[in-house]
Amino acid sequence: MKNLECEVFNTNNPYDEAGEKHNALLSEIEKNGNPEMDLDQVYELSDQVIKDEYGKDVVLDFSSKEFAEPILAFASYDDMQVYVKSLDTSDVEKELNLQLYDIMLKYDGTNVCEIIDYIKEFETAALEGNKAENIVSTLTSASIGRYSLSYWDSRVGEENFAGKGFWKKLLTGVADAIGGAAGAVAASATVIGAVAGAIVGGSAASTGFSKAWDLFAE
Repeated sequence: MKNLECEVFNTNNPYDEAGEKHNALLSEIEKNGNPEMDLDQVYELSDQVIKDEYGKDVVLDFSSKEFAEPILAFASYDDMQVYVKSLDTSDVEKELNLQLYDIMLKYDGTNVCEIIDYIKEFETAALEGNKAENIVSTLTSASIGRYSLSYWDSRVGEENFAGKGFWKKLLTGVADAIGGAAGAVAASATVIGAVAGAIVGGSAASTGFSKAWDLFAE
């Protein structure tokens, strides 16, 4: 496991708690899972951990499986763009979110601290031109993106993602951020609220991708 030396948190982002909680839930899911579980069992475990965290009476419009499957189905960069543009967000948020994911896709397994710094710079620029409450999906997604990259980077060893010749390997951390944006949108009108929805969506996407690439509970 790598020793991460960069600072992941960003106090300038008023929704930074999303990423920290996202990683805490992933750790809980990972602790209770095992590599022999199939994907549906991983989703069931994810749903249980999330319910335990937010209360059994809290119900989102989507399960972990429903959050994760559209992202798992991405076969190209264009698929990712189409999905992000389909989310019920403002045009400003759609554009910002795509900018964020382009930054994250520059992660190559060796430059996590550099990418985290770039995300922080992106957040600063986004907040200079927009009120925080108008770009909640972007800010929660960015927070989850930073924390997610640090989480998975510590678990992938020295594997050369780019050398595998399959772009989806690079999307493991990005999937969490996209799931976070989707969750923020889906839950913004519920008792959970956008931040918790982002955590749920990000965690769902993350557990789906981690299992798909044999990282879950490794």
